[in-house]
Amino acid sequence: MSNSIFQLHLEVFMKKMLSILSILLLTSMSLFAQVNQIGKFNANQFDPTDPLRPWQDVTNHVRGAYFANDLDNDGKPEVLAVDYSNGGRVHLIEYNDGVMELVWSSPKLNEANPNSVPRWVQSGDLDGDGMKEIIFPSGPRYTGSIQVFEFTGTDNDFGTESIIDFPADLHLGNGMGTYRMDRERAIVYDFDGDGKDELITANVDVAGTMTYKQNVYILGINGNAPGFASWQVEGGDPAIHPINGLSAGSWWQSIPCDYDGDGVKEIVNHYWNFFGMWSIEPTGPDTYTYPSAPNADGGVNGPVYVEFTKEMAEDAVAYMGLSALDVDGDGNEEIYGALYIGGASAKNYSVGMIDLPAGSNGVNVWNQNQFAILKEKLWTEVGLTTGEYWGTGAADLDGDGKDEIVLGGSPGSSVTVMKYNGTGSILSGDNYTVNRYPVGDPMVIAYKNYDSLGVQWTDTTFGSFISKMDRGDINKNGKEDLLLAYQSVDDSVATTNYLWNTDSTKFVVTSKSKVLNNFAYNLRIIEGGDPTGIKVIDLKMITPEDYTLEQNYPNPFNPTTSIKFSLPISKKVSLKVYDMLGKEIKTLVDNQEYAKGSYELNWDATNNLGAKVVSGNYIATLKYGNFSKSIKMTLVK
Repeated sequence: MSNSIFQLHLEVFMKKMLSILSILLLTSMSLFAQVNQIGKFNANQFDPTDPLRPWQDVTNHVRGAYFANDLDNDGKPEVLAVDYSNGGRVHLIEYNDGVMELVWSSPKLNEANPNSVPRWVQSGDLDGDGMKEIIFPSGPRYTGSIQVFEFTGTDNDFGTESIIDFPADLHLGNGMGTYRMDRERAIVYDFDGDGKDELITANVDVAGTMTYKQNVYILGINGNAPGFASWQVEGGDPAIHPINGLSAGSWWQSIPCDYDGDGVKEIVNHYWNFFGMWSIEPTGPDTYTYPSAPNADGGVNGPVYVEFTKEMAEDAVAYMGLSALDVDGDGNEEIYGALYIGGASAKNYSVGMIDLPAGSNGVNVWNQNQFAILKEKLWTEVGLTTGEYWGTGAADLDGDGKDEIVLGGSPGSSVTVMKYNGTGSILSGDNYTVNRYPVGDPMVIAYKNYDSLGVQWTDTTFGSFISKMDRGDINKNGKEDLLLAYQSVDDSVATTNYLWNTDSTKFVVTSKSKVLNNFAYNLRIIEGGDPTGIKVIDLKMITPEDYTLEQNYPNPFNPTTSIKFSLPISKKVSLKVYDMLGKEIKTLVDNQEYAKGSYELNWDATNNLGAKVVSGNYIATLKYGNFSKSIKMTLVK
């Protein structure tokens, strides 16, 4: 008769979503003519009464977002975004011929979310069956699970339950530790080139003790899930790779990076212990070279494991993640990140880069000379007095075949771009051009209006920061895009009015108010500019409310009635008639592709066998993707 309760909730919460349209961010005399914003997602456009609407947290957190490309093989790329609300969920948004549409959301899996999960989401094909999966963590820190939702074969449908179990204690019986659900990053990638993706995620190796070994385990699926399938440890099994972990600090992230330029991505493992690094070399299907021994001198200066900021006594980590990139276009990838140190360190949020020389084959390749801090307090070079860098990424925004460093953070919603100028060492910050680009509308969270004996002024507080970013090409126009995830996007804007009181010689509050924040954008997509001029790309957001199913006419009816429906885009739809018990009576449209437009069909009060039906009430249901709408019709004889 209609979709599940979950799907009906999805239909409700998409009400009133704002259209996406692109705006010019900045025309500048920089290396790019401009950066264009080609998409934005306003969290305050959801129906506030729906208990399962996305991003119910008042600060609309999107801790991570990811370009998923085309998960269901329909030629339409998607993006994935995480959501802390309703116990932690993930949403899939599809791009289709100039519009974007929310097409799937994971079900509510937990009542509470004490550790702010998920912080990451990935997609891939872990079992190699050609059916892509959506992978993310769920539940409490040490007792949650990794979720794997697989494409069912029906357009944009990834089911309502995980296809394979992955509890946090999955490998405790193998002498390994507990997997941790609330780390910032994990990676799904086909490291060994066998046609099946692998997963690397946080494991704290607390096997009955509090001894943190922080080993790196490369995990794959053996068999076809759902069904006879199980997780296998492809790399890091203690019996095969006893030298693992290597750091006294916390595992933070593993990334694929071709640091030696041989066309094979190595696995670079990053630790929160003085910007610690070591690596693993894939050598064939399910085969990996781990280090055979720690550093010979027992220290942290390589060649197996290095702590790049140990000598400067700064315990740094790339908190929101590292990026592999190629700033000089030589095919030898570099690694960079924003150094989070905390406290009053002058090097907090500095931009650090690692560059291994070509031919650095194997895993015994690390040393201190490969690292440099490119910039300290970079925000001062782009007109700001204070700043923090959290979300970082890379993209070839100007299309010259060389990547730019892109940093986001606070204050404000802007991005800062560092471009290697082509001469000199790439480990010298002097050889980079720096520009800052505003991204869309300002995110104001508070106004303070002051009146001092007729002299008036306003202090404005800006909120939000870019927490993570991902590179892709959503509209397939050959220009790289960056998907930006924002946090601390307040759902309201506060205004406080102050008046100078001459008696008390201080300002006093005369009134306070709050209004809905019309700029609560927690997802944005930006694109590199074209040096020949401004190219504006308009994107519209499609919601379930944009699909209409009108009340039949006449109603009540005898012997026929007309049913009208409208589609905002081309879509496969079904239109069926059911009795009041949910039994299918008549199929008018059966999963057929209809172009954008309005349609009218007649029902002659017959069933699928051509026999006349009895008088009474019937339900007509229009199903489109994972959503549906229904009307009640009355046949009177």
